[in-house]
Amino acid sequence: MKLKFLLLILSLFFSTSVLADHHAKTSTSSEMEAITTAYDLYVKHFIESDYEGIASVMQLPLVQKADKTLIAVTKEEVIDLYRALKANIRPDYKYSTVDKIKVSKVIESIYSIDAYVTRYSDKDEVISKGQAVYFLNNDEGEWKIFYMQFFIK
Repeated sequence: MKLKFLLLILSLFFSTSVLADHHAKTSTSSEMEAITTAYDLYVKHFIESDYEGIASVMQLPLVQKADKTLIAVTKEEVIDLYRALKANIRPDYKYSTVDKIKVSKVIESIYSIDAYVTRYSDKDEVISKGQAVYFLNNDEGEWKIFYMQFFIK
């Protein structure tokens, strides 16, 4: 039941995020900076394969959607999820760059990040490009990611 409620809430966020662009102008620059800092920290942890660090910027339960929907309820599940995700990236993966980012206010305490990312090999060759959408809130004091959806090419 809790899962159904969470998925219902997330679907509402997606439908409202399309219209959320006009709210971004009312956000304070300190909110926007805190949100992008949280995202930048996530990217840093991802590149470094710092699974504890990744788990520290996630709010539980974490919902991740790509080819299939995964739900991590514990910190250990987040760590396992990211170990598996990184194991499926080419072995010569070295780093990612964020090519474009757009932060939008969905509701008072929830923001979305629409990010376009490029992954590179240890020879600086493009491995993949993609888009990801993240939802963050600050219910626990710090901005944390609680939902993400990937569109990797």
